[in-house]
Amino acid sequence: MTGLSSMPKQREVFEFDLSQCPQKRAACGGLDPPRPEPFKQQVRNEITKAGMRSLVVFFIALCLTLSASVSKAQEVAVYPKNAEDRISRDALRAIFSKRLQKWPDGTPVTVFVLSDRSPLHIAFCKQVLNVFPHQLRRAWDRLVYSGTGQSPLEVASESEMRERIATTPGAIGYLPDKGQDDQVKILPVR
Repeated sequence: MTGLSSMPKQREVFEFDLSQCPQKRAACGGLDPPRPEPFKQQVRNEITKAGMRSLVVFFIALCLTLSASVSKAQEVAVYPKNAEDRISRDALRAIFSKRLQKWPDGTPVTVFVLSDRSPLHIAFCKQVLNVFPHQLRRAWDRLVYSGTGQSPLEVASESEMRERIATTPGAIGYLPDKGQDDQVKILPVR
């Protein structure tokens, strides 16, 4: 035991020249970090510019694609003999959330919708009703599960929607914006 304790402890000392190693100089001495060479800086600038241009072009293309697919639902269609000439957004929201059950003339309202995943349904909910489709679904489910109401009648296609609205008194639904329609009456939203 005396042999181990009598040995002097040696420290390992590492010496290095900070001027030869810029990384260690910056880490250890807190001096200026190494600066990239002019060529490397120029390459970085060009890559950044090209990346930004590509990113801007991508976002413009994405916005144009989304606006083209979202602007599909613009018209509210009703039964051709409906007495209404226009409808307010609030009344439309109340009808599609199934809170308003009758037209002003006393005719029961029959609501037709496409599936929740239909692009036309999504666009109609967001643009015309100013609600998300899941919010409508939640309101309908609440009515059904509480036993106080029914969800709207779901149709499989736009042509079926047009046909069902044209033949059902008190019907309301939505169609893509295609101008005048002879089968159904189009109501402007005010």
